[in-house]
Amino acid sequence: MEINKSIKYFIFISLLLFTAILIVEKINGRFWLNDFKVFYEAAKALLSNEKVYGIPFGLETGFYKYSPFTLLFFIPFTLIPYNIASIIDFILIASATISTIVLLVQIIRKNNGLPSPPKTITYLLILLCVINHLVRELHLGNTNMILLLLLTLSIKLALESKYISSSALLAITILTKPYFLICLLPYLLIKKYKSIVYVFVWLLAFVIVSGAAIGFEKSFSLYSEWILAMKEHSTYLSSNHTLFALLSFYLGIKIPSSFGIIILVVIGILSFAFLWLKNRMNQIEISKSKNAEQVFLLYYFILIALIPSILITDTEHFLFSLPLIVLLFLKVKQENKFAYTIFFIVLMFLYGGNSSDLLGKSLAGKVEDWGLLGIGNLIIIFVAIYLFGRQNKGAQRNII
Repeated sequence: MEINKSIKYFIFISLLLFTAILIVEKINGRFWLNDFKVFYEAAKALLSNEKVYGIPFGLETGFYKYSPFTLLFFIPFTLIPYNIASIIDFILIASATISTIVLLVQIIRKNNGLPSPPKTITYLLILLCVINHLVRELHLGNTNMILLLLLTLSIKLALESKYISSSALLAITILTKPYFLICLLPYLLIKKYKSIVYVFVWLLAFVIVSGAAIGFEKSFSLYSEWILAMKEHSTYLSSNHTLFALLSFYLGIKIPSSFGIIILVVIGILSFAFLWLKNRMNQIEISKSKNAEQVFLLYYFILIALIPSILITDTEHFLFSLPLIVLLFLKVKQENKFAYTIFFIVLMFLYGGNSSDLLGKSLAGKVEDWGLLGIGNLIIIFVAIYLFGRQNKGAQRNII
């Protein structure tokens, strides 16, 4: 990662901001990190040979729902008191956020021919776009920004043709949240078949590692319980921001939320089939085009951003749209048109402007009921799809 003066200033200012958030949370007695507490207590339960899945740790919805392999990463935290471990986790999330934004700007700039280098204000404004969701991420101590960093690093390594290490990082995210399997479709589109094979080899290796660490018999039992835990996850959560919720609220169309994963798979398959058939009919080989990396990146980012709009998750999962937000921000900055700037500001308000401190509790509650976050996220995706169409046409015109 290239670190120039602008990035150094961004890191310094961001660290001051995150330190202030930490201090305010401490003063207000709200430094809870309830999600991290689930990971911490589940890791302790594993070490004590106690039940890991199906029981709440802390809150009523505090069920551990990640894989046994993922739990291995939290075992070192159990060696220190929770109050210290939670601060370390806070620092890791903050560091992951800073690193992800810097990496995304560099990757997108490089692969879209955008002017360089951006000033400190560019990084800070991107951070501002997601600050509302990020504050919640830090408050809960969730893993979304860390996973997004791993996905970003995986993309960076793939673009550098370091497919083995890239696939290892992607495999870790899949074992944490299996819906990231959808990220294999862009590799399939540009015929990076080795990367797909490497991912499944790493998945098998990580499962074996967890079996060796936990004990193969116990590990098999835990993986079975994990599958059940994932099935039950959406039964104790609700969201006003999924496509299903928006269709129900505005059009009265009722679709069971349990169809979420099926719809996500169907959308993934249909989008891939459409792109493959379209390019085949036009006798286009995307993998051999000059725009191949741009098409790969944009398809990858769109699929990640789509996840919280289809599956029932907490609002901080909409941080998965950060790559598209960085892309749109840089595009708007490059175009330097007033109308585009106003549109982007309004879009970011829909996406991340629902704060009770900003709007008041009553209006914030209505904004939540209206699902404006979900609407904003869908608009971000649709704009990105439009850009994807342009990139794909560029790929068709620039065959090597």
